[in-house]
Amino acid sequence: MTLHTPIAKKIRAQKYLMQTKQSGLTIVESLVAISILVIAVLGPLVIVSQALRTSFFARDQLTTYYLAQEVIEHVRNLRDKNSLTKTDALEWLNEITYISGSIETSPTIEPIDNPNPKKYRLVRDGGYKLEACPSNDCGKLNVNTVTGVYGEVSAADMKESIYTREVVFYQAPGDLLGEQEVAIEVTLKWNQVGGVYQFKLRENLLNWKIQKFE
Repeated sequence: MTLHTPIAKKIRAQKYLMQTKQSGLTIVESLVAISILVIAVLGPLVIVSQALRTSFFARDQLTTYYLAQEVIEHVRNLRDKNSLTKTDALEWLNEITYISGSIETSPTIEPIDNPNPKKYRLVRDGGYKLEACPSNDCGKLNVNTVTGVYGEVSAADMKESIYTREVVFYQAPGDLLGEQEVAIEVTLKWNQVGGVYQFKLRENLLNWKIQKFE
């Protein structure tokens, strides 16, 4: 039997208020608990994400270093071959580059302050060769998905990589014709989450044959 006296109504109202307050406190506690849980989960995820990004960047830096060093070694080997086989010491850089499929007498050696120098790229089509970039646009490097070799131009299992490789021959100080020394600059560019990056490697090559007989 339900009592409807003023006292009974007052007691029921107090119970309702207590239940409402208890429910409110439960919701607040739940929200606090959820917030703590979200922070606890997201913190390690952010750390892992940053670690992965750093790891990928370090991988790309290492890859670009070896791709740049590959060009330097290729030109150095051709320099040594010319120095050993050609009688004229001034032909140390002859016939090491190509343009439109034809071999060049010698590469274009640019002034150090040229804002738009002639660019070359190292490609692999049966063998390696250094060719002038079409319209001075070297494009993305292809990579063989089976062997992992970069620079492919006609392999069946190749795809476009994230890297662009550009090679420029610059004049060395005091040697505008490149008879005794040239500077080779290799630039690698790539896109990664967070921006566009580049790595440059420059090395001066000497004509050791002409210096030997001086």
